[in-house]
Amino acid sequence: MKQSKLSKLENQYYYGISRYFWHIIIGLSVLAVFFGILLYVWTQIPPGKKHVAKGMKPVKKEYPALKQINLNEIYNAMPVVNTQPQEQDITDQEEEPPIDYGSVPTQKVDSTAIYNFENELGTTKSLIPEEQNKAFWQGTGHRGFASERDRKMFKKTHNPKYSKWIYDTPGFKKRYLAYTKWQNINDYNDKTKLLKAINSILQNISSVNRTKIINQKLLDIHVSRLGLNKATSMYRQIGKVLRKLSEGEQIKMFQTLFNFAYNNPNDGLPLLNYESKIIDSVAYPARSLFLRRIQKEYVNYYNNNINSLTKATDHFLPYLRKISPDKQEIALKVYYELYRKNNKELNQQIQQIDNEYRNEVANWESDFRRRVEQANMEYQSKLRQKKEYRWWSYKGIAYGFVSVLIISLFLLILSMVRNVNRLSEAMLENNKLFADQFQAPAIEKKEENIE
Repeated sequence: MKQSKLSKLENQYYYGISRYFWHIIIGLSVLAVFFGILLYVWTQIPPGKKHVAKGMKPVKKEYPALKQINLNEIYNAMPVVNTQPQEQDITDQEEEPPIDYGSVPTQKVDSTAIYNFENELGTTKSLIPEEQNKAFWQGTGHRGFASERDRKMFKKTHNPKYSKWIYDTPGFKKRYLAYTKWQNINDYNDKTKLLKAINSILQNISSVNRTKIINQKLLDIHVSRLGLNKATSMYRQIGKVLRKLSEGEQIKMFQTLFNFAYNNPNDGLPLLNYESKIIDSVAYPARSLFLRRIQKEYVNYYNNNINSLTKATDHFLPYLRKISPDKQEIALKVYYELYRKNNKELNQQIQQIDNEYRNEVANWESDFRRRVEQANMEYQSKLRQKKEYRWWSYKGIAYGFVSVLIISLFLLILSMVRNVNRLSEAMLENNKLFADQFQAPAIEKKEENIE
């Protein structure tokens, strides 16, 4: 009787309550698996990266107004006797050792590169015709004799076997190939590039100066010190200036322009470009001196400040048409002196504005880089966070599955125990009913016997 009540209590209450409890645990485990999967999917989505706008670039303050110098001030300050001492080149080029014009070794080269080189050499020949310049193309030399007997025999027979032709100066092609070898320019594409730049100079100067500038200048320049790209750019820019100079000044001014560009790597080419644009407004005879004056002014007072020099010069240019050619260069010199004197404080203000603007631009760039770096750090932080959440999603899915399996097994055991208990109770009930049915006829029979 006591066992039956306990079994009933276990089946109806204990097992029922625990069953609901474990089902709740399973439900929570399933939710953990579900949210773990959602969390994993979320971690696979790349995080958004903050867009960083660079913002408006700082605006440079306007320069204060220049103090203008009128033409009368220039005339009053000019010397009464206009003597123009001979100007010297800004720098002299150092002497170089002679080039070895020995045999140029045959190299394995691209046939297309050789073809392009020969084509460019044809352009040189069109600029310096071979018919009128045989010595330039074929070279110069003299006959040599191994002995006095060979000299006499050649004089009698004119047979070339008794003499040998000795070159004093090789032809241009041989000299050019030796020159490029000396400058470590071995690739034929580079040889063609340099020759094309030389041709650009030849095209811009008088025909009578073309062989001279090659013989006296171009084949003595250290291209290897400049770099091929720098040298070709200089040649092209110098050619634009030489084109606007007189025939007698071209070769001499080539050296002046080259030295200036070589010694001023920052502003040399830009200033030559500026000179090529404004030189047309200068009288033809005064152009070379005018260019030298601009360059000397830059070197002495405007180093790395080409903008201020060009602005000062632009204010003077309108006066040129009212100044006689023989006084234009000295007028420019006087103008520069007055300009510097009158605008000394102004130049300081301009320099201050330039410095402030450079600082503002530097701060603007620095702020942008800082914000970009901060955005990258935030992005990396989000990536690390998602990586951590991904690890937690793995753990949630794994723990959820394991919990469901373990609790399901536990519920199976409880279900088996409950079913066994129910089966036992059913058997007890059946036995009790059977006993009651068996005892009832026996009692009735006993009562009949008593009667």
